[in-house]
Amino acid sequence: MPGRGTPRRSQTQTAGVRQLESAEPTIKQHLATPMKRSHVSQAPLTEQVEPTVDDRPASSARKGELTFRQSIENRLLSGITVVDLEGSIIYVNPTFCKMTGWEAKELIVAKPPYLFWSDQEREHNMRALLEVMSGEKAPEGLNLRLQKKNGTYLDVLMTFSELKDGAGNTIGWVHSYNDISALTEKEEEVRGLNLQLEQQVVERTALLQKENEFLRREIELHRSTEKALRDSEKRFRALVTASSDVVYRMSPDWGEMRTLKERGFVPDTETPITDWLLRYIHPDDQKKVMAFIKKALRTKSVFELEHRVLRRDGTLGWVFSRAVPLLDAHGDVVEWFGTASDITERRRADELRKALSGIHLRLSSDAEQEEIMENVLEEAARALDCESAVIYLRAKTNWTVRHVCGLPQGLIGTQVSDEEESHVLLAINTGDPVAIEDACNDERVNRQHIERYGIRSILVVPVMRGMAGLGVFSFNFHASVTRFTSSYINFSRYLATATSLALQRWSLIEGLRERTGELERANVELEAFAHTVSHDLRNPLVATRGFCQRLAERQGERLDEKGRHYLRRIDEGCQAMDKLIEGLLVLSRLGKTSMEYAPVDLSGLAQLIADDLRMIDPDRDATFVLGTDLKTEGDPVLLRSVLQNLMGNAWKFTGRRSKAVIEFGSSKIQGIPTPVYFVRDNGCGFDMTFAEKIFKPFQRFHSAKEFPGMGIGLASACKIVERHGGRMWAESELGRGTTVFFSLPPPLRDVEA
Repeated sequence: MPGRGTPRRSQTQTAGVRQLESAEPTIKQHLATPMKRSHVSQAPLTEQVEPTVDDRPASSARKGELTFRQSIENRLLSGITVVDLEGSIIYVNPTFCKMTGWEAKELIVAKPPYLFWSDQEREHNMRALLEVMSGEKAPEGLNLRLQKKNGTYLDVLMTFSELKDGAGNTIGWVHSYNDISALTEKEEEVRGLNLQLEQQVVERTALLQKENEFLRREIELHRSTEKALRDSEKRFRALVTASSDVVYRMSPDWGEMRTLKERGFVPDTETPITDWLLRYIHPDDQKKVMAFIKKALRTKSVFELEHRVLRRDGTLGWVFSRAVPLLDAHGDVVEWFGTASDITERRRADELRKALSGIHLRLSSDAEQEEIMENVLEEAARALDCESAVIYLRAKTNWTVRHVCGLPQGLIGTQVSDEEESHVLLAINTGDPVAIEDACNDERVNRQHIERYGIRSILVVPVMRGMAGLGVFSFNFHASVTRFTSSYINFSRYLATATSLALQRWSLIEGLRERTGELERANVELEAFAHTVSHDLRNPLVATRGFCQRLAERQGERLDEKGRHYLRRIDEGCQAMDKLIEGLLVLSRLGKTSMEYAPVDLSGLAQLIADDLRMIDPDRDATFVLGTDLKTEGDPVLLRSVLQNLMGNAWKFTGRRSKAVIEFGSSKIQGIPTPVYFVRDNGCGFDMTFAEKIFKPFQRFHSAKEFPGMGIGLASACKIVERHGGRMWAESELGRGTTVFFSLPPPLRDVEA
């Protein structure tokens, strides 16, 4: 069969192929031009052979055979076409016509491209037909899409088989067409299902990849979390061990201590013990510890308590103990894990701070100095828990024993040499506390002298004033060697500072007492002077003025003008001297006069003083601008004197103005919380260079002819304001006027009352 192995072509077959190849341009032309219909006989191939007269017997047999064949052809399920070597259709069975809707007469003698080829597949079908008919390709099945006469399509499987004559020569080809539309639909359905399945597989794969990635991350996170937890647990255990002096484990009911590990604080145990309460806890704290344990057991909460313990060296110590319950999945306690920190030093520091507070109060009391220092020594010794203490005061070449606590005074004596107390001298020379823990083996002390008193440890605290040493506190520990921690040293420094400040305060108080005595004596002398001025100096002035008046009355006519002028000058001088004496008396009385505080209406006082001034010279053109509702608290008489002096000066120094303006009011000045009162005028003013002098007694910037006065008014007003707790100052410009300000402290009560 051609196309299988090495095909051998007959001369007739080769000629047919050549004819088909030579007709290829014509065939291709048919792709664009519809094939003309042939009028070749459309009868079945079996009917195209007419029997002769001579063959009648055989003809009858052939007719029976043909009838049989025709019956078989009508029952065939496959469509069949037979083509010659040129490709022309020479036979079409009824099944093919039924399949395609084309009639046999429409297809007989039709050449490629055939009517039932779809336009889209003509070139493909032509190539496939040439390859099979030329022998280049084995005649295999070919999937075709046939175009029915009604325009629809039919999917078929086309197979080739050679048609040979009796001599075995190929004279044409038989094309068999099997309807595979249902199979194609199924294949399409399967293909669709496959595509759907593939899409689902892709989606499921993507989902699985995401889930796998999520699981991978979860696993990595879980692993990293486990590692972090393990590391954290290691760090936690290391931290607990490093930050705690004791780590212990207790049974669920605290009846048994399973383990206790410590760092030289209390005895440890690697085996369970049941007598832990008696072994470790101070007897006075055992009841309290058990009460807190019972509460923690009842509530399954954290146990926390500060209590005393018996230390490894036999001494007492303080710990802060904390234990947490470890629970199982059911919430039951399986064990207690606890830590304890040594807080002995902190408790010691707290106790010493409390003792210092008491010592500060003692040093600040009004008791006698000797009594205070004796009490301070006892309280400090009690706080340090030492057996004896001494206060030494530095003499020129030795030490004076001032106060003793815990030892008989007669045993120590009243004087101690530097050789005996060399460690005391060391503290004074360095200015720092000297802590000697093992006095019997320390080269800084006189061992023979120390052993005499049975002293094991010494803490020497120097009391300094600047670089000079005043004395020392010597605290002696006889019972055992004492380790002086930072709390001891800090306490000693604070004690030295507080004592030094108290000594300085006492020295200042003593100096103040002496100064007060001097001032009291000066006041007595001042009062005596004032009495002398008011009596002894005034009497000669009164006599002088009296004789001048008699002389003028009796001998005035005999005197010439110059003589009478001299008498007037003597009289004026006496009057001026009398006013000076009166001013001195006023100033001296201001410092001693008692003050009576009451609400004062400054606006009302200013109005009364303004009315009095107008009565002095009613014809004068003067305007008073007075603030309203200005009230304060103070001595009414003294504050009236202040306003009289200030407004009187303003009236006086505006005397040469054609139109005088005098103001009294108040204002707010930054930095001063209370109102600031002022008296302002447009008078002659003064040079601010001399502003500091105007409030001093007897200071004047103008002659008596220009403006009369003795220079006492502003000094008196300033002193009154200062006695009230305020202050006074002035601002002025020469030729333009002066403003005098004064402030007073806030009232202690409602001035509206």
